[in-house]
Amino acid sequence: VNDFRFQLFPDLNSPQAFFFFQELSSPDDAGALRAQIQKQGGSSDADDRSLDDVSEPPANDSAQTKSELESLLLLQRARDGRDLEVIVFENGSIPWLGPFPLDDIMQVKSPVSDLVTRLMHVSAMEIYSRKLRFDRVRPIFLEPKLVTVIETPGHPAYPSGHATQYILYALALSEVAPTSSKVIMCDALHVAIRRELAAVHYASDSEAGRRLAEILFDEWKKKPGQRAALEDARKWWNENGARFVKSGDGRWNRRFAHRR
Repeated sequence: VNDFRFQLFPDLNSPQAFFFFQELSSPDDAGALRAQIQKQGGSSDADDRSLDDVSEPPANDSAQTKSELESLLLLQRARDGRDLEVIVFENGSIPWLGPFPLDDIMQVKSPVSDLVTRLMHVSAMEIYSRKLRFDRVRPIFLEPKLVTVIETPGHPAYPSGHATQYILYALALSEVAPTSSKVIMCDALHVAIRRELAAVHYASDSEAGRRLAEILFDEWKKKPGQRAALEDARKWWNENGARFVKSGDGRWNRRFAHRR
């Protein structure tokens, strides 16, 4: 197991680890994830509310799917070695969002790491309940000319989990560091688009993930204590953020300077 993943998820049976490792591919796994969430004191609303907040994906034989596959072939021809490096990194670690070097921050107990972990937790079942409902095949199964950058995930494509989670984080972190909101959201959208560049998602997967993230964040903010969690994270970041940016910025920019 990757050292970073082990540090981030010391309990490899946790719902966060279960989602992050992208192992879920059947209703039995979904039940196991729900049981883990409940066992650890969390909750999932996926059984308690409609799944219709995300519209159905385009049919496999639709004109839209055909157009999206053609776009993926164009992206495939355009990607270069630098793109591949970032895609592989983002498949196994939490990337930088705006001023937040999340891979560093998540290894330190703080209001910001608690905030991101909380959002990981609440989004996991919501994402997978929809993946299993819509059961959309990955692009490579419809277009044999596509070559994926990473191993094709074993669960359905729609909606994109990466798009959902990183846009969800971006919405929260934009309130923690409002002056950086544009670059935070831009970086999150780039994560989603690079999953298309990797040939594991259609554009409509990313769009559905964006929509789900907005819904989840609006619902999450209405729950008791969440405004206070955002305020605690904002205060901590104002006092400690510069230390993390200084420690992480050089390493990130040396490896991925082209994306800044």
